Amino acid sequence: MEVSGVVKLRGDECGEVVSVATTWEQQQRQASDEALVCSEQRVLLLDTRTREQRTMITAAAGAGGAGFTAACYQGDDKNNMLVAREDGHVCVYDRRRPDRPAHDIDCSGGEEVNGLWPHPSKHFVAATDDDGSVSILDARQGKVFKRLAPSQRAHTLITTTAAFLPNQRWEVLTAGMDCMLLRWLFSKGRVLERRHFKTDTEEDGRMFNPPLVHHMAINGPGNRLAIALGSGDVHVLDINQQAETRQRLQPSLVLTGKHTYDASRVAFLQDHDDNNARLVSCGNDRRVCVWDISRPGLPRPASSGGNGPATSSTKMAADARTQDEGAPDAGTDVDSSDSGSRLVHSTRCKYKINDLRAISATSIVFADTQGNICLGALKA
Repeated sequence: MEVSGVVKLRGDECGEVVSVATTWEQQQRQASDEALVCSEQRVLLLDTRTREQRTMITAAAGAGGAGFTAACYQGDDKNNMLVAREDGHVCVYDRRRPDRPAHDIDCSGGEEVNGLWPHPSKHFVAATDDDGSVSILDARQGKVFKRLAPSQRAHTLITTTAAFLPNQRWEVLTAGMDCMLLRWLFSKGRVLERRHFKTDTEEDGRMFNPPLVHHMAINGPGNRLAIALGSGDVHVLDINQQAETRQRLQPSLVLTGKHTYDASRVAFLQDHDDNNARLVSCGNDRRVCVWDISRPGLPRPASSGGNGPATSSTKMAADARTQDEGAPDAGTDVDSSDSGSRLVHSTRCKYKINDLRAISATSIVFADTQGNICLGALKA
């Protein structure tokens, strides 16, 4: 993979880049010609063709001095940008008039919002925060539509990521530091499905971090989900498209053995027709990996009985049920022994990567802890 250009944020006061957003990640139909870059002190637009930057909002001018924690586009109106602040507020800005917010939403009661996750084609945005709750925001009306509160039946620790199911009107996925992945009917605030990531503490003489869920992404057609885990593994799940089903998420692939520390971000590179499907991942080991996920995974042999060598550091248990009914249902293990053959490319960067997004089916944008914004192109 070639790095086609490096852009440095202007001014030392900008701080680290905390998030990057593109329009490709939402529709995966047309390449993004810009990236929305959020640092601790400013939000800017980066032209991915000319490398030009345009500062949109600064913390001192537009947010009462509170620093920024995340930014994203509104799914059904790319002229609208949502920016999260350290004080738990999320502001909606019109990029044509960025001098003042159109809406200022208090969505977390003072807890810091750590991420914004837009619906790919609607006005809903999920805001994850540090107390384990997820606020579903109505960006058009400028209010909290629904708050998915932490509980013993939901998340018990920090929520870190969320993703709306594009083909299911009222469903959203959330995950976090409790190693749990939840599927919600967010209009009613009800959990429909649970999946718990488990890991062996030691395998083949190596120690593994717990499988905290750092990030997840859904492809354009809405039929595949990728999850970056603290164990260094990347899980790929198939999404059942039936209108009503108790178990929508089906394990497909486990990509393991390349990231030596936490896998922190994932992004799909395939086109909207799911051709030449590839996935890019990055981790705290400063490594960026490109994977071929076009071939289906193989079921894990059931006869190992614990005596044979393990093929993955992370296993997943399924618990598909509503809050009020149902019983645990064992998940399906997937063989990851062909992870090496699926690796298309791997490169190690100089600095740790904070965020990564796809621009097109062959290019990515990522930001590191030094304020560098890098553009990477994948050769055929």
